[in-house]
Amino acid sequence: SEGYNDFYIRQVCGLDNLGNTIYSLPLSRTQLIYILSRHCGLDYLTLTNENCFIAGADYGYPQNDNRNVTFSTNQLVDEGSDSPLSRHTVHSDPNEIDYVTYNILDGTALKTVPAGEVASVRLGNWCNGHEAERVEFKYHVDTLINPMLIMKYAVVIEYLESHSREVNPRFEMKVLNSKHQPLRVATCATADFTYNDVTARDNWQDEGWHHLPEAGIPVPGNKDATSYRKSADIMWKDWTQVGVNLSDYHNEDVIIQLSTYDCAQSAHFGYAYFVLKCSKGELEGISCGKVNPEFKAPDGFLYRWYLRENYDRISRGMKA
Repeated sequence: SEGYNDFYIRQVCGLDNLGNTIYSLPLSRTQLIYILSRHCGLDYLTLTNENCFIAGADYGYPQNDNRNVTFSTNQLVDEGSDSPLSRHTVHSDPNEIDYVTYNILDGTALKTVPAGEVASVRLGNWCNGHEAERVEFKYHVDTLINPMLIMKYAVVIEYLESHSREVNPRFEMKVLNSKHQPLRVATCATADFTYNDVTARDNWQDEGWHHLPEAGIPVPGNKDATSYRKSADIMWKDWTQVGVNLSDYHNEDVIIQLSTYDCAQSAHFGYAYFVLKCSKGELEGISCGKVNPEFKAPDGFLYRWYLRENYDRISRGMKA
């Protein structure tokens, strides 16, 4: 089964004088199992020097802008999921929380792996210093099976209201063609996730955002995360799902590019967790003659539902 599995191996050494089999002492190993066929062949958990990148430490100067960073170095930086030094790493404990987000007042915290998933990738860390990270995955589109690309993501951002959107920490997603160019059809294939203007909206908490005040809140366990909660408040967004319609790209190769950026002025961090998967993109609940049916559309998109004879909107969201 997927997830962590325990394996035990022992050697057959021969027979004793009574004809009984003699075995060596068992060796054990715990291994994370990820079955690609269940995830449309999209292997987002393999991180190497070939598909991981970092940017130079001075990318934000002198323009103080993190929109045009050059990722010139192919390098995987992974000291393990517990290390704040890791910039591309896999989290696979379904009960693990992100201690940077822990609120001692109400016990809320971000889970590093969303419910129902095997593992997530963390991109970036809670060390500042205008770092930037990127990872890329090649994906062959087969629209006859799964035309929808789905990403679940969570973001942790240390922020100052006085900073502009171009300077603040961010998480960015792009789906590109095989030549690293924008897709030829506008399919909402780019997204820029940051906190700017979030708190100005009345429903920012309903959108999954959480706010932690600056510095000094202790957390349980042996994590050293609070030593980084120094110079600004933290906004973190709980696991959220978005989708990209790739139905115009059957039998083509695309590149899924994900990037994180610290504050361009060096004092504040930003990092993200993500899961990638696919979807058939089909409506559920379609039937003939059922009274008051409930329809459900694919996750990861925003919808407005209308009656055929009345174009006043009747519902928003995935269900109607």
